[in-house]
Order: sequence, then C-alpha cells, then structure tokens
Amino acid sequence: MNNKIIDIIKDKGPRTYRQLLEEVELGHFLGDELDKLFTQGELVEHNGLVFLPTQLYLEKATVVSVKSNFAFARIDDTDEDIRIDAQNLGNALLGDRVFVEINRGEYSVHNVFVRANKKVIGEIYYLANKPFLKVNKLGSSAVSFRLEDHQGFSDELVVAEITSYSEFFVHTKFIESLGSKNAPGNDISRILIEENIPNEFSLEVEEQLKNIPTSILKSDLEGRRDFRDELIVTIDGELARDFDDAVSVQKIPTGYRLGIHIADVASYVKEKSPIDVEAYERGTSIYVTDRVVPMLPFPLSNGICSLSEGMDRLTISVIIDVDNQGQVMKSQIFPSVINSKGRLTYTYVQQVIDAKKATNDIEEMLLLLNEVSRKIRKQRNRRGSLDLDLGEVVIDVDEEGKAIGVHLKKAIEAEQLIEDLMVLTNEVVAETITNKQLPMLYRIHEQPEGQRIDNLNYLLKRLGHKPELNPKNVSPKDMQILVNKYKYEPDGPVIMEASLRSLAKAKYSPTNYGHFGLASACYTHFTSPIRRYPDLIVHRLIHKYLFNRNTNDLDLLKKKLIKDGDQTSDLERKALQIERRVTDIKSAEYMASHLGQKMVGMISGLTNMGMFIQLDNGISGLVRFDTLNDYYVVDDANIAATGKRNKKQYMLGDRVEVVIGSVNVDAGNIDLLMQSEPKPRQKGSNQKSSQNKKSGKRSYQNQPPSKRKNKR
Repeated sequence: MNNKIIDIIKDKGPRTYRQLLEEVELGHFLGDELDKLFTQGELVEHNGLVFLPTQLYLEKATVVSVKSNFAFARIDDTDEDIRIDAQNLGNALLGDRVFVEINRGEYSVHNVFVRANKKVIGEIYYLANKPFLKVNKLGSSAVSFRLEDHQGFSDELVVAEITSYSEFFVHTKFIESLGSKNAPGNDISRILIEENIPNEFSLEVEEQLKNIPTSILKSDLEGRRDFRDELIVTIDGELARDFDDAVSVQKIPTGYRLGIHIADVASYVKEKSPIDVEAYERGTSIYVTDRVVPMLPFPLSNGICSLSEGMDRLTISVIIDVDNQGQVMKSQIFPSVINSKGRLTYTYVQQVIDAKKATNDIEEMLLLLNEVSRKIRKQRNRRGSLDLDLGEVVIDVDEEGKAIGVHLKKAIEAEQLIEDLMVLTNEVVAETITNKQLPMLYRIHEQPEGQRIDNLNYLLKRLGHKPELNPKNVSPKDMQILVNKYKYEPDGPVIMEASLRSLAKAKYSPTNYGHFGLASACYTHFTSPIRRYPDLIVHRLIHKYLFNRNTNDLDLLKKKLIKDGDQTSDLERKALQIERRVTDIKSAEYMASHLGQKMVGMISGLTNMGMFIQLDNGISGLVRFDTLNDYYVVDDANIAATGKRNKKQYMLGDRVEVVIGSVNVDAGNIDLLMQSEPKPRQKGSNQKSSQNKKSGKRSYQNQPPSKRKNKR
C-alpha cells in the first residue's frame, strides 16, 4: 500500500490529506501509513501538501558534526559532507536525519524526519531565573535546551528526556541528577550518554536472562566433540573478566595440531531474541578507562559463555594441522565442549617464553605454542603482512578515575602468540565457507587509494628518500618492504605513521575484497563472539552451513549480510571514536598538572590551523599557527608548513621542543607553545638506531594507540 501512495503522488503531483483519503481508500489507517513514509524519508509534508522529496528538490542527509556556528551533514549514498550555517540548521541536532535544500549557494535544513536523540546530558545554568542545560556537541549555538521540573544548582550534571522541539528550543524533562560535573566518573558517564550508549539492559533482556542456564546441561553435549580431558588454557590480560578463546597444541609427526576453541555464544543468544536485538544495536563492547560497556549482559559475557578455568563450557573448535614451516595442511570445524585447565595471563606466558624452559605440562605447551606461532607469523610476513604496531597510550587513573600517569604500551610476544593463532583461525573459517561458495561476512581491508599513496611518496621525497610505491597497484609486500626499511631509522616514526594513515579503514562486508594489512585473500572475524557482533553472525553461519547442513534462503541471507556489514562497521567506528574521546579527556586531565612544562615531541600532523605534536609520552597536542611569529601556509599534501616572511619550514617528523600552554579537559584539547627551532633530522642510521636494530627494540616512543588484541 505504501507504493500505491507514492505512485499516486508521483503521477498526480502533491496531494492533500483529504485527496489521499479518497484516492487510496485506507480509511483511518492512512495516517499510520503516511507516518511510516515520513519517517522513512519517502514523503515530506509542506504547506499542507504531501510531496515526494524530489518534487521539492530535497535531498536526504544525516547531521554528522555540529560546531557552535555551523554543522556538517552527509548526503545519503555519497561521501559528500555539506556545511550548514547555524542559522540554517533550525533545531536539527547531531545524528538527526534531515531533508536539505540549497538556496543561493547555501544549504539549509528543510525539516527533520527522524530524531536521533531521546535523552541529553548537560550542566545546569540559569537565564532569567529559568534553568537551561549546557549540552556538548549536540546542537549549534542557536539552539537552547530548556529544562523542566527541576531547580538544581549551577554546574549540576543532569540527564533529561527530550519532550518537544520549537524553533530554537529543545524542551527537556528532568530524569536524574549525577551531582557535580566534576564528581568521579562523570566525565566518562557524560560521553557515554552523549553518544546514546545504554548503561543498562532492557527489562525484556533481564526477563530472558532468567531462563539462561548457569551451567551446561547434559542435553547440550549431544553431537559435540568432548575435549574436557584435554590440556586447554585461556591467555588474556590481567584485568580480563570474559574469556571467549582458549588454545591447545600437540606435536604430531608432520608438525603441530592446534586447537582454537571459541565460546559458542550462538547456542545461548538466539536470533531476534531480546538479548540478540540489544546486542545488534550495541554492535560491540566498548572499553574505556574505568569501565566496560558490554555487548552482552554479564550473566552471559562473564558467566555461561565465558571459558572460565575449571568450568565445562560449550565451544566451537577449529583444529588446524600446521607443518614445520607454519603452513596449514588441513583443518576441521565442529561443535565441542571444553574445560579450561588454566586462566593464564600474558605476563606469566611471557615469563615462560623468556625462561625458555618448562616446569610443568602447561609450560611445555606454552613453549610449543610459541614455537608454532613464530612459524605462522613468519609465513604471514613472507606474503607481506604489515607490522604497524605503533604502541598504545595507556592513561593510569586512581581509585576515583582521575588521570595520574601515562605510559606507552607495546605488544609483547605472549600477545603476538595469541594474535598469530587468532588471525590464522579467522582465515581458516573464512576459507572454509568461501570454498563452499556460500554467503559470508568478511572482515575486509581494501587496497589503499592512489592519491594516498601519492602523498606517501611525496613525503618520502621531502624526507630525502626515493619514492618507492606504485600508486596504481601497491601491494602489501611493497608496503611491508618500505616500513621495514625505515623502521629503525630516525625518520621511521613519521614514515610508519604516514603509512598507517594511507591505508583504508577495515570494515565488514559480504563481498570479499581481501585484507590488505594482513596480506590475506580471505579473512573474517570469528574469535571474539562475546564482544563483537560480526563474530556472532559468523558463528550462526557455521551452525547453519556446517553443523545443520542448511543452505536455504541464501538470497535473503545475502541481502541481510549487506545490512549487517554496514550496521556493525558503523557501530565499531562509533565505539573507537568514544574510546578516543575518553583517552583525549584523560590525556588533557593528566597534562593539566604539567602547565608551563617543557617537553619534546614530533610533528605528527599539519592542518591550516596548526601543527599536531606527538609528545614522547605518547600524548598529542596542538601548536596553533597564530601563536607563531609568521603566517604559515601548509602544502596540499599536509606535509610541510612554510612561513611567508622568514621562509622557516616545519615538516612532518621534525623533532621540536614545546611548552604545555593551556588545557581544556572537557573538550580533550591540549594547546602547546613552540619553545625552540626544529631539531635537524639525521639521514641514515645513527649509533642509537643501529643498537636498537640489533636488540630488536624500536627507536621511537611517541606513537598513537594501536588496536586491541585481534581487532584487525
């Protein structure tokens, strides 16, 4: 019936409600049908008439960024972001779906057809004795958030429900007070609420959890391979609470038999159940400084699905035979049950690796795991896999969540061991289903765009090196050779950072474009179903295809996987943005105690506004050009800035001395002041880099965070 309404307006032009009532013959259901079409952006109401958007020359868009005096909106089905001045934005907020029009070269919002925000969080302030909320990054300066039903104190942080909109007002109703905005934990709580991240599960989910068993049932064992007597362990960080992967290995005449055992979450989280619906909307667990926002409720993520030591647990096992060169000979995938014999930490495993000797069966297995993982890694490196682990900035906090320190964390060999095994397992799973020519959800990482490679070549040339990459057909091996060539040189940090930025963003898709960074022709995410929804999707495909031998409804499944890929990719990006926001405000909080201090860092980015400096402690700040004694122009590739008068030049990779000027903790901004001239860049190896090369240590310390385990 929706199509009939659209066809009538297309054929006869804009219609009144009365005309549609006569022509469509839906009676009192017409209003419901029109509401659906308005919400879908298929129709728009204007001056009492119902139009198709094209009849008013309107385009659908999403508000993706809001500043004080303007906003950006992204036109549907394009990568184009358009600027909308505050006076043309109306009461549209961040995330809202809008119709935009263009008049005299300026874009403006015609109307909002889907509201993205149900709640807001803000600090109370008073205007003419009436309470308002200061809400960050949601609306322009032209919009005010009016608070009803609460007379609080200034700077009190409150959560409120949006009740209605008027021209330049958003009307809100008080829900709860979080106390002072400076109370412990409120900085992170504010970010999570601003990003519409739920802090609890729905009543429907809580009700369903009552029927989730706390231990496996005898009936669960039917059709499963029993590994409960096998030596199988988990290896994770000290603070981990959910364990979704366990490992084992045996020496066989032809090499090694690896066992990768992954929590069988799909046996507990049924598709379209309340738990599944909410997990799909969350997409991923979010890890911030003082808390985890889980994708699945704790009775699942920390309970029946977690491969806890000494507990029988349902798993999907991938058994892989690897030869003595680290190549896969054969593999099997089947449902199983395990009982972990050890909850091991990376620190402990590293101690065993460093000692190179075992005192018990578990340690003997760890040394064997490390032996085979090195061979697997060597094979992956041969085909061109990139090692761009630049380190992870970790903010240390006290019991109240206040930043008290910072350190740069590098991956140790124990972590690389698990990474090697999980990458191999993900490849085996992807290849198994692909070889059956069945629909699949891949983790893809497309080939870099030619323009980005051109920029990287330009940087190499400016640094005095020979441009070495073919922008029309760069291969992972080409990039690997480049990175390895300069890794321990003085220019290494900036070349590695620029190489990382030249790469495309990894995402989920039912179309297999391969994974450039891993030099993998076929890759997926299967090994973390407790914290990533795409992995749960792949688990269900394995159940469907391999365990239940079901290949029905493949056309519908293909369409669904397109939507699933887009949804989970978007939610992953959102989670990463939240984690970075938290890191930024905690970095600013830490640096607030170092105002006026001199520090050394590297120029890591250039914009028309200024230079981003990555300090040697891993934290970044901005030197604004308007604080310098000249007018600086940045080149088209954002590689060098040159002064108009004195011709002084700043380049990516320059080492500079700066002073911590000012800090805005709420915004996560750190402003730096230039203290000295750039230090000259040395060409070729120096004594320090040569020593580091021999010892296998990196000569750089000022790098941005890397992704958590197996997020490739």
